[in-house]
Amino acid sequence: MADAIYIIYIIQTVVFPVTLLLTLIYLLPIILIQRFHTTNNILTGNFCLAGIVCCVYWEMYYLVSIFNPVILFQNTVLCICNGYLAVMVNCLVVYSLTMITINRCFTIIYPQKRLFKTQAWSFISLVVPWMVSCVLPTPSLVFSIEVKIA
Repeated sequence: MADAIYIIYIIQTVVFPVTLLLTLIYLLPIILIQRFHTTNNILTGNFCLAGIVCCVYWEMYYLVSIFNPVILFQNTVLCICNGYLAVMVNCLVVYSLTMITINRCFTIIYPQKRLFKTQAWSFISLVVPWMVSCVLPTPSLVFSIEVKIA
């Protein structure tokens, strides 16, 4: 059974860099080409950035799990931070995609409202998933610290 887990970890350590590379290839034109600086593309760029953060975190986690798995569970601070960051990066990807959906829904429902077509609205929509994904796992972080201390 342990061999199957290591095989899955090795496959994931190969898949995540490929995903990271493809996400960067998709993100670079959105950042570098001026005509792609639209509201929808800014939110798509945020989703790509969230995907990059998620891929980097899980790649580091799987590499540590393969080469030195004991380090994750012996150090209390790393164990607590690992639980917080795992929830945060996964929520970040989901909430970024949800914000794209909400923004496009508002654009369709309220086509005459100029607010939903401005870059200021897209930056507000960009910040909300980051704030929510940082704040949402905080109770589990606090409870983990209380349990480890007691």
